This record gives sequence, C-alpha cells and structure tokens, in this order.
Amino acid sequence: VETAPALILPLNLLLGTKIEPLLIEWDHLSSAQQQKLQSLHQKGAVDIQVLSQADSRHDKPLLKTLWQRDADVALLPLGHISMVQRVANASEANCRLRLIAKGLLKEERRSTIDVALVATTTIAKDAALKLALVPSGDAR
Repeated sequence: VETAPALILPLNLLLGTKIEPLLIEWDHLSSAQQQKLQSLHQKGAVDIQVLSQADSRHDKPLLKTLWQRDADVALLPLGHISMVQRVANASEANCRLRLIAKGLLKEERRSTIDVALVATTTIAKDAALKLALVPSGDAR
C-alpha cells in the first residue's frame, strides 16, 4: 500500500509528547522485526544518535548514542503509515508492517529502515486501513 522511511527514535524521551501516538514501539514489533533491528544495530548499521551540546573539552557538538536498551527504541514512519488506524484485535486488521533495511554497511552507519504497509486482504477503495498494533501508550 505504501513504503516510507522511518526514523529510529528514543521512546523514553518521547513518552507523553504529541508524537507518541504515531510511534511504533519496540514491544509492538514482532519478534522477527525486533531481531532484524537488533542485528542491524549490533553490526553498527543503525543507531539512535543525537547531537549533544558542546562542553569545555569540545567546541563542537558531539554525536551521542542513545540506543541503550531495546525497549527504549521506537520507529516513526514518515508519510501516512503512522496515521493508519490501529486495532488491538488482529482479526480486524487488513494490513501489516514489513521492515526493510536499505543501504550499505561500511565504516559509517549507512543503513536506513523503511516501513512498508502491506495489505493482507483485498481492501475496498473506500475502506479504512487497519493495522494490528496496540495504539501507542495503551500497553502501559
């Protein structure tokens, strides 16, 4: 249905914010999807990085890695995927997510994650897309 890049973000810093409902939390991913992300992270292909403020030892901001625990990882799909209706009951869903690693693993982090929204059944033109994901924040 749609494929879009996804940002890998620190969930613990986004809880309670206005974008929290758009996130795909670590616990919402299937075990296969979690393993894929873990493998890419262990290879150094993907990470969560932010610029930290310069300090007395450094005049330029430094890249700081925030991927400490898998449970603190969340995906924010860009585009319309994050707006698809989430249903807790899988039997109501008519699509699923597929993670796609793109890019090359070299000395630098070169991989990106795309999220594909894949239809699991024929969907009528005017029907709502429904994804079997617990709405973000409901699991807590």
